[in-house]
Amino acid sequence: MRVLAALMFLVALGVLAVVAWPLLRPPDRPGSSRTAPIPIERAQVVSGDAATPVADPEAPAAPAPPRGPASAPDAPAGPLCDRAPDGSTAEVLSLPPGPTLRPGPRVHGPAWTWVNLWAAWCKPCKEEMPLLSAWAAARRDRGAPLRVLFLSVDDDERQLARYLDDQGRTLPDEFRWVRDESARSRFYRALGIPDPPTLPVQVLLDPQGRLRCLRAGSITPRDLDEAARRFGW
Repeated sequence: MRVLAALMFLVALGVLAVVAWPLLRPPDRPGSSRTAPIPIERAQVVSGDAATPVADPEAPAAPAPPRGPASAPDAPAGPLCDRAPDGSTAEVLSLPPGPTLRPGPRVHGPAWTWVNLWAAWCKPCKEEMPLLSAWAAARRDRGAPLRVLFLSVDDDERQLARYLDDQGRTLPDEFRWVRDESARSRFYRALGIPDPPTLPVQVLLDPQGRLRCLRAGSITPRDLDEAARRFGW
């Protein structure tokens, strides 16, 4: 009887151990062989044959792609004149002496004169001269009393002659050469510009020969249109 009681006790003890062990089992330790859960940022949703990453709702948003430069509006036109005395304060400007290399078209009556200081070595000068000449010719065809005087301040007579025989031969306007350096210097002082100046220089004289506009630098079609509006050509 004692043996039977012992056997029954051992069986009961084994059943209790099987039932209680899952509840009493200690938690897994680091480095255990159990499979770790997949991090959410690596989780994938499988659809058909392709795997699509699932975004982490707590992850920071990705920076937006850089945008290209915005389309800049047309830059406003700069002022036509660096100096523009009005009719009551403008002074008569005497043009410097020098030989006329080629006469210009005849303009009847009192006329405005657009004096363009240039040189054959000046690339911006040679680029704008056809523009100015064609614009002035179109204005004269509409009856505007306007002439253009290309006033050369070249030192090299041969370089000047080559330009007139080549590119300059298509320009119908008057060409004059200020040969004397002292005459150039006096003219620069009268204009109030450096000696020597940065070419080209634009000088607008009204029919009385008064300086009404001085511009140091090249001109554009917008500048010419502004001049026509301002002076009524």
